[in-house]
Amino acid sequence: MLRDMSCVVDSHCHLDCFDDVDDVVERARKFGIAKLLTISTQINDFKKIATICDRFPQYVYATIGVHPDYAFNVSFEDLDRAFLNIKNKFVVGVGEIGLDYRSDISDENKKQQQKVFEYQLNLATCNNVPVCIHTRNAISDTLDVVRSFQKSFGVFHCFGEDVCFAREVLDLGYMISLSGVVTFKNAHTVHEVAKFVPIDRLLVETDSPYLAPVPYRGKRNEPAYVKFVADKISELRNVDPTYIYNKTTKNFMNCFNI
Repeated sequence: MLRDMSCVVDSHCHLDCFDDVDDVVERARKFGIAKLLTISTQINDFKKIATICDRFPQYVYATIGVHPDYAFNVSFEDLDRAFLNIKNKFVVGVGEIGLDYRSDISDENKKQQQKVFEYQLNLATCNNVPVCIHTRNAISDTLDVVRSFQKSFGVFHCFGEDVCFAREVLDLGYMISLSGVVTFKNAHTVHEVAKFVPIDRLLVETDSPYLAPVPYRGKRNEPAYVKFVADKISELRNVDPTYIYNKTTKNFMNCFNI
């Protein structure tokens, strides 16, 4: 059974993916999760996300944005209309945006991802809100884009790269968020990052319903399990779990101005 966690936040989940979202949120409440941030991936997600946030005011917050997987089917006009929602009281950032170079991706798709990433970073910067960045097999291009927006800030989520990349992300002023991957036995690179990142630049997340941590690996993930992420980090850093809970929650509140 999960033990109580008086102050920890799931900084990245996808509540719109759950058919039983009310039960999932209530379970998170029951086990002391302080706040949830549900992340947009498509413009069409937002209506459902808004409904969820309205049901759980000041507990569930949201972002607005388009994931790179969906960049090929979105126009700048679509983004402009969607970003009108950025003034909504429960919208605290932009995301999930970035670059994802899967093995079968075309050069044309890469270029479109870059354009959509840049456009959303610009909208975030103009509105002075944080971004949630996704990057896969695109380290160099992701850094190049972020460096071109010096006033941008936020978090690289579900971090799975090495300490060298983590150092570059930190030098850009961004935070780093670790997911259930940190609980995996052979995730040695992520373990090193968990020990390296300064405590005031660290967040925790589930990325649920994906990437369930040990002992639920291979099953559906949910926000209540963010405890296992924080606990593993505390083990790796040899500190009390409460210290990680409180510090990462404070970082979340500061980053997303909650």
